[in-house]
Amino acid sequence: MKRFKGKGPLAFILAGILVAALVISSVAFGTGRSSVRVGYVGYAGRQSWSASYAMLTGRERHTLHPEGNILHVEVETESGSISMEMKDGEGNVIFSESDIQTSSFDVEAAGKTAITIQADDHKGGFEITS
Repeated sequence: MKRFKGKGPLAFILAGILVAALVISSVAFGTGRSSVRVGYVGYAGRQSWSASYAMLTGRERHTLHPEGNILHVEVETESGSISMEMKDGEGNVIFSESDIQTSSFDVEAAGKTAITIQADDHKGGFEITS
């Protein structure tokens, strides 16, 4: 059996560099979320965003480009809390609501709309469509 002496430390160094590169790239090119998801099933497209889950805690962000001037929002809350904020392309807040219970509503939104969801042990889901 042939042994490779002195290769162990080099392999650990290369593995460390690879892990560091992955961590740096995930921070630099973030996914728009800093949350814990359990049983999360979702879709994030150009004109709609939806998800259902057993538990969501933290922040989720996505940008929509609605057709027309209305975003239709549906929220289902079984437990926990969920808040939502929407900003237009210039950064102006066009909608903000905390502790949203099960409901559906429309928000006037023209053009690029940045949506931030903040959840605290929220069980349920949401759907935002144009």
